[in-house]
Amino acid sequence: MSGLTAAQNEIFSTLIAGLDEARLARVADAVRPLAGRRAAEMQDLVQQRLRDRMRRRRVFGPLMPMFQPRRDGVEALSFPPPVLERLWIAARSAEPELLIHLDGEEAEAAIVANRLALAASAAVRDEGETIWSGGDASAREDLAVCVDMLGPARRAVRALDDWLRRPDAAQVTAMRLLLRDSEDIHPDGPRHLTHILFAHMDDALLLLRVLVKASSAAGLESSELALFVDRLMQAVQKRAARIASTDLSGTGGGAGEALERLVEDLDWCAGLMAEMDVTLSPAPDSHWGQALRRMRQQIAGALSNVIRATEAAVEAGLPMARTTVAGRMTRRAPRLDALSRDDHARSTAALLKVVAGLRKTASVFGCEAERHRLIDGLTIRLIDYADEVLEMVHQGQAPDPAQALKSVKCVAEWLWIIEARDVARAMRRRVAAAGEVAPPLRASSSAS
Repeated sequence: MSGLTAAQNEIFSTLIAGLDEARLARVADAVRPLAGRRAAEMQDLVQQRLRDRMRRRRVFGPLMPMFQPRRDGVEALSFPPPVLERLWIAARSAEPELLIHLDGEEAEAAIVANRLALAASAAVRDEGETIWSGGDASAREDLAVCVDMLGPARRAVRALDDWLRRPDAAQVTAMRLLLRDSEDIHPDGPRHLTHILFAHMDDALLLLRVLVKASSAAGLESSELALFVDRLMQAVQKRAARIASTDLSGTGGGAGEALERLVEDLDWCAGLMAEMDVTLSPAPDSHWGQALRRMRQQIAGALSNVIRATEAAVEAGLPMARTTVAGRMTRRAPRLDALSRDDHARSTAALLKVVAGLRKTASVFGCEAERHRLIDGLTIRLIDYADEVLEMVHQGQAPDPAQALKSVKCVAEWLWIIEARDVARAMRRRVAAAGEVAPPLRASSSAS
């Protein structure tokens, strides 16, 4: 059997050109069982591409997370993904005879990688339009400096896990020396090295631990690394504004998504602000201290709105009416001819999930007492309402017993959400029993 034609070779090479190592490995697994000359040539192309990807990682590994935006939305130094491949082409074209040494031992590969990195940074400065046609001079210089930092960045990335845990005095000293060494490479070296480390942290709050250890908390606000804390503050401010603008009155799927995003934003802000309180300990009258206080007040106000909206939604879902007891004596009782709609029940359940999930978050913003009072009050309110509805069903006063029992099931679900689990279970058993023995509507009730 003949091998791949020139056209087939080009098509297959194009298909696998943009794949990362994980996807290339899956393609290799798919092609490996195939037989014949064409399959062998395809396997060879995949292996060549895999080897090229592994070599690229050995040279530019510390920088690779910077070629994609951060998922948490925090402002960070990043570069367009296509630039990485152009950088690699420039590096491997400079001294192609050295590429084979990237397949060897780590020590030898690191020496070659640093040499190829120098060629790449020179290409960025000398052939900027070729490497990054859409970038301005400042952005290209940032890229070039980050490439310059690859030597210390390799050591920093290897030590990052230790720095994020509880580093001893020797490890903290090594970190500070590494930042000082990076300044010898470029005046902005410490800042760019910190950018590189930040790209390796999925959780933004981890950066605070590195910053405080690299520069004491007392001196951080006046150092060049304060830029990173300011960006974290800006990210909190952005999410705080989004929390405050969440529409709590909607219903349906859109409202559910908005509330899920609200919980995610609250958890993220609470975690980061709690870390700031511990690691930074900013003075109340400092720039950071005042900013944190304003954001905490803004989020606390939004949480109070959520708590009030939840209480109002539950009340709206438990329609009541004045009924005559005797003479002029009246009392409020469930209005079973005007039970809440299913969409309202779903939106109320979504709000209750938010409130129930705020146990840890609310304390960060000083709203836990308000949240606790709401949960206690709603628990009593829901139990009383369900008891009255079940009593009316047993006495034959419900216009539609099935619908009335459905409303009690809804109440049981709400109680389950706010973690009154035992009461919710008992209520579901009572609903099941009432459904089997519920009497028909009495004639007097129907006439009235």
